[in-house]
Amino acid sequence: MTRNPKQKQALPRPFWHLFAGTFTSNLGTNISILVMPTYAITNLHASDQQVTAISIAQTLPAAIFSLWVGSKVDKFDRSRLIVFSDIASAMLAFIVGVLLLQQALSLGSLYFAVFVMATLGLVYNIATQALVPELLENEKILKGNAYLFGGNSVATVFGQLLASKLTMIFHGALAMSLDGISHLLRVACLLPIIQKHPLSDKNILPKTHTSWWADLKLSFAYLRERPELVNIIGAITTVNFGGVYILAYFFLYMYDTLGLTPFHLGVAFAVGSVASTLGALAVGRLKSSRNLSTIGYASFAVACLALWLLVLATKKNAFLILLIYEVFFKFGSAIFNVAMATRRHHLVSTEYQGRIISIGVFFSNVSMLLAALLATASARVLSPSQGIFAGCSLTLLTFYWILRQRNVHRNKTSTKTAKNP
Repeated sequence: MTRNPKQKQALPRPFWHLFAGTFTSNLGTNISILVMPTYAITNLHASDQQVTAISIAQTLPAAIFSLWVGSKVDKFDRSRLIVFSDIASAMLAFIVGVLLLQQALSLGSLYFAVFVMATLGLVYNIATQALVPELLENEKILKGNAYLFGGNSVATVFGQLLASKLTMIFHGALAMSLDGISHLLRVACLLPIIQKHPLSDKNILPKTHTSWWADLKLSFAYLRERPELVNIIGAITTVNFGGVYILAYFFLYMYDTLGLTPFHLGVAFAVGSVASTLGALAVGRLKSSRNLSTIGYASFAVACLALWLLVLATKKNAFLILLIYEVFFKFGSAIFNVAMATRRHHLVSTEYQGRIISIGVFFSNVSMLLAALLATASARVLSPSQGIFAGCSLTLLTFYWILRQRNVHRNKTSTKTAKNP
């Protein structure tokens, strides 16, 4: 009995288990991300530097542990790693909730909790991305990535809105309890797919006992043989660096020079999340992945050009410029991220998925930390427009270099193919 085209294009049930669990948990995670700094400000009277330290504690694990986590993701069952990280995250969220209820959470304990939560989230994120090719056939990976990315954008908006209401009306302990429950719900969603993947021939990972450092050297050797993967990692790193640097510069002047308020930022980010969801779903509707790389780099160009809009911001038009920027940057970035993630899944073999993903996560997070530090330092000598102009110029020059390298490698490949048909 033959299946109709719609049945052939439908994503399998195990993927929808992963999607439901991911959406639910991302909803809870975005609640805790907002609750922690809010508690630090209102109850612990944290200074601006101390609140900034919370953001650093959320970013540091990816810069410190991502390469090690990627090695472990390729050695163990990925669905079990996700379940482990969720159970640990749920326990930690409940403990933090109890401490919040008893007003016993100190600033040091808060830093530690944020750091551990971010570390467990890193395990989940890398394992989830590496699990996608195990659950989906190649022609369905694009659609699956689009749904996962779009669902994450929706969960971000609703999670932050829900967190703001919960912290205003109820106690932060309730919000943290909801975060813990969301992780347990994801465990329930993932249990049916543990060791029951439909594509069993793709789940056989080599049982190696090498150190993570040896795994890392093998991964870089693997990358050297695949220049397109290097270009993808470089492009993702560039767009993250440019976005963080320019937005950090923008935030430094948003109150005094531009007259923006947290309400303006909340509205702009909500509009950007809608644009991000639409961009992800739009690229997911493509019938073929043949021109996916070209589409990804074209959307990257749109995102880079959107950065230049912020140069035009004045006190009269700052909110409108920010809205337009969020729409174009988030829409282009969503298409770019989905396209590049899918292309990476196609290029990387199953046993290297976790390590290659972790290398991209490492460079992206290091670049974002450097961008924030560079923006803070350069703000002492550059005006807002000069700083944003410098960031846009650096991003576009790097993008141009990446495109040149891509064309060089494509020409070399074409030459080799012509010589050895």
